Amino acid sequence: QGLEGHRGPVNCCQVYLGETLLVSGSDDGTLKLWDLTTFKEVRTFGGHTNGVSSCCVFENDKYLVCGSGNYTLKVWDLSTGTVMRTLKGHTSWVTCCAVFGGDTTVISGSGDHTLKVWDLATGEELHALKGH
Repeated sequence: QGLEGHRGPVNCCQVYLGETLLVSGSDDGTLKLWDLTTFKEVRTFGGHTNGVSSCCVFENDKYLVCGSGNYTLKVWDLSTGTVMRTLKGHTSWVTCCAVFGGDTTVISGSGDHTLKVWDLATGEELHALKGH
């Protein structure tokens, strides 16, 4: 069964919470939360001015980080749909992201040829890895 609702190409998705929920990100600038038991849309997250290119749910299943064409990453509270933090520092499209370190750290890759490591508690950029 298909999940319809985005108005642009879907660039990323991740299943979580015991394989009952799915988050998807699209060129339409939104993330959508889907219930995989009913195949219904639960929530839409707006806020990016460009397409969403990457998404990653935290290990605790409470938060989501996503990267975008507006050069930022946003950290969302999945239960309320609110932005907890915006991470700024890339100078090009954010192409990928991952959460690690017990849900305390995010790493992001970008078209600016860097990987950036972020402290989620402060939003501070800890490291910029260059070489690509």
